[in-house]
Amino acid sequence: KAGNPRPRLFRLERDEAIINRMGFNNDGADAALRRLAARAQHGGIVGVNVGANKDSPDRVADYVTLIETFAPVASYFTVNVSSPNTPGLRNLQEGALLDDLLARVIDARERVRQKAGDTPVLLKIAPDLSLAQLDDVVQVARSRRVDGMIVSNTTIARPSTLREVMRAKEQGGLSGRPLFRLSTRMVAETYVRVEGAFPLIGVGGVDSGGAALTKIRAGASLIQLYSSLVYKGLGLVDEIKRDLTSTLLRTGRDSLSEIVGADAATLTAEDWPGM
Repeated sequence: KAGNPRPRLFRLERDEAIINRMGFNNDGADAALRRLAARAQHGGIVGVNVGANKDSPDRVADYVTLIETFAPVASYFTVNVSSPNTPGLRNLQEGALLDDLLARVIDARERVRQKAGDTPVLLKIAPDLSLAQLDDVVQVARSRRVDGMIVSNTTIARPSTLREVMRAKEQGGLSGRPLFRLSTRMVAETYVRVEGAFPLIGVGGVDSGGAALTKIRAGASLIQLYSSLVYKGLGLVDEIKRDLTSTLLRTGRDSLSEIVGADAATLTAEDWPGM
């Protein structure tokens, strides 16, 4: 798929942010499968992010096909219903639609389990959900027994604090440092609703050890980062790991798991972060 027309990626350098409207540009499932199969012997964790084509007559069928196709080469699946760049995709976060999607996705995963092994299914949500919508999403995710949630995708909001005012007018999802407070609040809100049923992956604005620690204390068991690598490079990963290790040593803890969600209740009582 060609994705959206170029230009479709914009740096907001003074904000350490990115706006993208890629539109799932890719060479197709067959090409991706060949590449992943060719590197299978190298090991490592391979997450496969699945979404629907914007022109698909049956979007849920797209997810099912991708689960069945990639299960043998995937360490886990991200069920992406939260990209703002495929028209109508975010509608799949709504209760009945999400329930049908997850039911069919989990069923597909179970069908191929014997030949492909166990492949966790994680649900990736938008940071722009209302709390009532989040209630519904978590209820469906728990009832369909997903293996985790990824919180969160990019935002369609534009904080008033953005300095790159002209670039901020570009359509697409905003990521990077300006997303940190909103996405972290959504981690905390999700954590208190999930009640330990499954782990959360925290994403959005992680650009330091301190930011990663805040995300963990909000409720994240794992952290993902992307936009900050554009500005700080791959060395940032080692820097974050060193900071987290020194935090454990300084506080006399054996594991970060001891503080997952430690601040969640406090965060959910604060005023909503201004966007």
